[in-house]
Amino acid sequence: MYQDGYSPTAYDNFVLYEKLFDKPCVTLVDGTQVFDEDKAYYFHFYRWAIAPTWVGTETTPHMIFGSKGYIPQLEDRILDNETQNYLNNNGLNIYLYETLTFAKKLSPRPNFKLEKDSKLIDTIIESYGSSMIFECVESEYDTLQCYELESISKFAEQNNLTNVTVNTCHYNIEFIQSKYPNIKLRCRDLHLASMVDFPKEDLYPIQQIENPIDLIDTKFACPNWRYHSTRHLVMSYLIDKPGNYSWYYKSKFDTLEKNLWFDITKFPLYDTIRTGAEILNVQTPLEINETCKTTSLTGKVDYLKYPNGSQGSPSDYRMDEAYLRSFCVVVTESFFALPTGIVSEKVMNAVKLGRPFIIVGPPRTLEYMHKLGFQTFERYWDEDYDSEENHEMRLLKIFKVIDYINSMDMDQLKVWYSNMEDIIQHNVNLLKNLKGPLS
Repeated sequence: MYQDGYSPTAYDNFVLYEKLFDKPCVTLVDGTQVFDEDKAYYFHFYRWAIAPTWVGTETTPHMIFGSKGYIPQLEDRILDNETQNYLNNNGLNIYLYETLTFAKKLSPRPNFKLEKDSKLIDTIIESYGSSMIFECVESEYDTLQCYELESISKFAEQNNLTNVTVNTCHYNIEFIQSKYPNIKLRCRDLHLASMVDFPKEDLYPIQQIENPIDLIDTKFACPNWRYHSTRHLVMSYLIDKPGNYSWYYKSKFDTLEKNLWFDITKFPLYDTIRTGAEILNVQTPLEINETCKTTSLTGKVDYLKYPNGSQGSPSDYRMDEAYLRSFCVVVTESFFALPTGIVSEKVMNAVKLGRPFIIVGPPRTLEYMHKLGFQTFERYWDEDYDSEENHEMRLLKIFKVIDYINSMDMDQLKVWYSNMEDIIQHNVNLLKNLKGPLS
């Protein structure tokens, strides 16, 4: 068994969990299938994160891909005729645990035949990471393709499969359905379900906070780890406003300018953002609880750029104190200028800790939350930014909300918080019982 303290590598997560028949297995990058549950880390992850969700009792044949990009385990795989017929009769559910990886032009498939100690993420970035898309203008939606869906569509075609359903965490994934007619796409969010309430491993368990108003001493919280140009933009706007922030990237305004999906020189708040970016550069690093060396950035920034060369956030990267001391969390999602809403652990952490939030994410993210049963804060500020499809206009509306909250003194914000108790408690109660298929 894995010893306490084992830290999984990127290789451990770049696997395909399969339960087509009675016995589950984990298929590695090189095609090796592991049935012994003591021999593959993903079985451990499955037990404490996936098994408590509806997938843990699912009887339909299913697979779970735990990473991003092309799915090498499916690329050249040919099933026998008996298995093909079985899956066509019973269906095959494929769950994509992470957000999808979009590109305007797909790069050639990399060589996935790697040893366990190889730097898998580095290989992915070098092979096709630079083409991955987090942001684009609305007129470019028709040009988008998806690495994961390409692999699944190819797998379905070469095995004559006609009953494959792909489950994603993307609300409005139907926008790209016409490009993959041989597979059915839908939002059924396994990632969110698994993040709802981890057992004791959870960094942010749902808990009763005594006298939460007394803890509030500033207006905003906005933690950031991986670099993203929208996060850079938002931090450039927040930097002169009171709050708890994290930012580790030394970079001048021209770096932000080169990484945005639009011409910021035409943005109505250009001067404000430019000034804020220069202040941010001087004040970096901003730390919540994780001391980390700054990372200097210039020019076009690669996909998956983390502070100090790390490949993910540290396991003890806690933000609960910063959240509890702040009135409102500005949630900067994994991407912004794409058409599919997402609800991630980032906003769920704010919900668990009883804090109102503004989501800097794709359009209709709040709509997705409402569909799941959550309540948000339209009684207190304008949330029509969520329905704004034009990404620059949505940014402006979000900044207007930030300005409105910032215009209030702390006493007024505490009154608001007291009046929000019904919303906050409703969301916490809902989260405790959010176990079914989420779509």
